[in-house]
Amino acid sequence: MQNHHFDRFDDYVSQDLFQHDASLGKTREDWKTYLQDHQVTYSQVFADAVAYAYFDVFRLANGQIVEHYTNKEVVPDRL
Repeated sequence: MQNHHFDRFDDYVSQDLFQHDASLGKTREDWKTYLQDHQVTYSQVFADAVAYAYFDVFRLANGQIVEHYTNKEVVPDRL
């Protein structure tokens, strides 16, 4: 999914994904849409014109992401 290569999303994300961040939606398709629509990179996401420091935490099983957690906070303005 890095660099917005979503053609392999189905290979890496389980159909039974458990999404722990309700703001991203409940399904794997909700998460995929969020990633595509919000310019997500390694550690930053833009949502509603706000920059967030953004980190994903995954649980893997059988080579796929089966659980997804996020940790994010607003990036403060530079002085």
